[in-house]
Amino acid sequence: MKYPDVIAISGEKNSGKTTLIEALLPILTARGYRVAVIKHDGHAFEPDVPGTDTRRFYDAGAVGTAVFDGEKFMMVKRQSVDERQLFEAFEDADLILIEGLKNSDYPKLYLTAGDWMDSAEAADQIEEIVHTLHER
Repeated sequence: MKYPDVIAISGEKNSGKTTLIEALLPILTARGYRVAVIKHDGHAFEPDVPGTDTRRFYDAGAVGTAVFDGEKFMMVKRQSVDERQLFEAFEDADLILIEGLKNSDYPKLYLTAGDWMDSAEAADQIEEIVHTLHER
């Protein structure tokens, strides 16, 4: 399977990674990209909203839970996974942005706390990276 292009948005804690990605999504979408986002969490995270039926099932020991409504779905599984395995879930995307993975080999935009990156400028940099990936 050929994966979409992958670019990491990495940086220091509280450097604006999430805010930048949120601002990039409408810009990249307007430029014709179908973008998926994968967030890497270096710590344990809460896989579902406490009190929901699916969370109650998960807490009771289910190996996995899913909820869907005909337009979207969410699935939580007790399973070790790396980002490459998650790429397969986004075969309809042209571009995957990964939040985090600052030590990875993926091309990346690196943010430093206290510095601000303009989202249109960042989108231009992403397009330059995508262009470079396709030249190889």
